[in-house]
Amino acid sequence: VGQLFAAGKWASAIATGAKAAGLSRVLEISEVGTAAAAVKSFLKSGDLVLIKASRSARFERIIELLRAAEGGKKN
Repeated sequence: VGQLFAAGKWASAIATGAKAAGLSRVLEISEVGTAAAAVKSFLKSGDLVLIKASRSARFERIIELLRAAEGGKKN
């Protein structure tokens, strides 16, 4: 893992755990739209993204926003 974007109400706890486990590149984000923009600005061609999300938080919106930015491409 090169970068963690922790979003939502548990972002702080997730970020704290990741840092305690040795991950230094961690960003806490409260809003889904902000998270999608942050991920998009970080990505380079060929990068792989894992989105672990809660359906109750509707984080699939991050995927939708990233796909829209790429012209709807599905992988």
